[in-house]
Amino acid sequence: MLLFPVLTLFSQDKYDYIWVMGTKIESSAHRSGGDQIDFNSGTADTSSVDIQFYLDQTMGTISDRYGNLQFYTNGCDVMTKNHQLMSNGDSLNIPFTGPWQEDNCARDIAYGPHSGLIILPVPETKDRYVIFHLRYDASTAPYPLYFFNPQSLLYTSVDMSAENGLGRVEQKNVLVEKDTFCDLLAAVRHGNGRDWWLAAPKPGSADKVSDKIMLFRLTPYGIEGPFIKRTGLKWKGNPNTFAVGQAVFSPDGARYARFDTENSVQVFCFDRCSGEFSCPLQLTFPGDTLFAAGISFSPNGRFLYASMGTKMYQFDCFAADVQASKTLLGVYDGFKAPLWTTFYQQRLAPDGKIYMSCTNGAYYLHVIHNPDAKGNDCNFEQHGFELPTQNGFCLPNYPNYRLYDWAYSPCDSLGIDAPSDTVYYFDAAPRFFPNPAHERVTVVAPVCSSGNLRIYNAAGILMYDLPDIASGQAYTIEVSYWPAAVYFVTATTREQGATTRKLVVQH
Repeated sequence: MLLFPVLTLFSQDKYDYIWVMGTKIESSAHRSGGDQIDFNSGTADTSSVDIQFYLDQTMGTISDRYGNLQFYTNGCDVMTKNHQLMSNGDSLNIPFTGPWQEDNCARDIAYGPHSGLIILPVPETKDRYVIFHLRYDASTAPYPLYFFNPQSLLYTSVDMSAENGLGRVEQKNVLVEKDTFCDLLAAVRHGNGRDWWLAAPKPGSADKVSDKIMLFRLTPYGIEGPFIKRTGLKWKGNPNTFAVGQAVFSPDGARYARFDTENSVQVFCFDRCSGEFSCPLQLTFPGDTLFAAGISFSPNGRFLYASMGTKMYQFDCFAADVQASKTLLGVYDGFKAPLWTTFYQQRLAPDGKIYMSCTNGAYYLHVIHNPDAKGNDCNFEQHGFELPTQNGFCLPNYPNYRLYDWAYSPCDSLGIDAPSDTVYYFDAAPRFFPNPAHERVTVVAPVCSSGNLRIYNAAGILMYDLPDIASGQAYTIEVSYWPAAVYFVTATTREQGATTRKLVVQH
C-alpha cells in the first residue's frame, strides 16, 4: 500500500514548466547533449545541460509547484536537478533482464516505451511524487519485434524533502497491476479537484480486439484500482506491429483521445467523477500512410491535432460532423536537421503552444503557435523551434496540472475551488466563452445530449432560442445589441433535464 502524510496545498502548480530532453554528450560534431526548455518567463527559453544518458524514448521531467526543476528519468535511472544520480535512483524496471535493460539501460540509452511513463504529485502532500511506468517482461529470446505490449504497470515514489532537497527514491518498481497494456499512459485530475485518474489501455491480440481501459486513482492515501472501463470502440493490438502512438486528455478533462498507426484516432467523452467513457467517435485517414502517430488538444479543448509522420491535421470537436471538419495543416517539407524531421509526438505547453517532436534525432521541434484558432489560422510551423542540441523521438508526458475541481459536478464535494480563470463546469450544463461577453459569445452544447438551448434576461424575456442542439456543438451568438446585464443560459436535454448558467454581457 502506498501511504503518504496528508497536507493541504494551494499553489501555482507549475509542475510542467521545465522540460529536460536530449542525449549525453558524445560528439560535438553532432551537437549532442541535453536540452532544457524553461517556461517560467512566459515563453519557451532554451539552454543546453550536461545530462548523463539519453532522453529520447521513455522520459519524464517534473518541477515543483513553483516551476523549479526537481528530477527527471529515462526509465532506467532517476536524476536530480543537478544532473546526478538520485539516492536509490538506479535500476528502474528491474528485475527484467531483456533487451531494453541489457541493451539500452546498460549503455545509458532510454528504456523502450514512448508513452510508458508519467510523473504525478501526490495529492495533498508536499515534495512527494509518484512515477508510474510500464515494464516489458519478456526476459528470454526470441523477443517480439518493435514496441511490443508491456506486461507490468509499476510505481516508484520519490521524496524530494530528503538529501537536502535533492530527493531520494523511496519505493521502487512496486507492482500496481500485472496485465497486458498499450504504450499509451495518460492522466487527468479527478473531478473532486484533488485525486488523479491514470488511464492505461488494454490492447487486443493478433486474433482479437479489446475496448477496455484500466483506470487507477491516485489519492492522498494510496493507489486504488484497477477500474475496468469499456469504451465501445475496439482497439487492435499485434505485438509484432510497429504501432507507436499517443493518448491525451483534453485540458478541461472532458475528452480523451488516443491514436496509433494501427487503429487511427478514437475520441471519447470522459466523466471525471465516475471515470466512464462515452460518445465514442472514430476518426479515419483514408488514403494516408501512417507511420508515427501523435495527438493533442488545443487549450480550449475545441481542436484536436493529429500527426502521422508526413501530414498534420486538425479536427473541430465542436462541429456537428467532426470527421468532415478534418483540415490538412501541412505536409512534411523534406527538411533535415541532421535527419528527416517528420512529425511525431505532440505536447501542449504552459505557454499555450503545441510542440511536436520528430521521428529522428533533430535540432528542432515543430510548433503550433495559435492552437485555439481554426484551420491554417492556428499557424503550424514546421521546424519552427530550434534546440541547442539534438533531441530524439519523444517529449515529456504531462497531464494538465492546472485542472482542478469539476464545478457543480456530483463529486465536487471537497471544497477545492479552482482559480476563477480556470473553472471547468460540469458538462451536463452548457459551456460558453468569453464570460463576460462583449460583442458575441460562443455557447457549447452539453456533450452526449440532445434538446434545446434558450437564453433569458433577468425579467424572464427570451433573448435567444435554439430548438435543436447537437452534442458538443458550438454556436456563436451576437450579443452586441443586448443591454449590459446578467443573462441565463438554459439547456434542456432529454438526458439531463434542464441546467442553467449565468452569462454576463458587458460593453
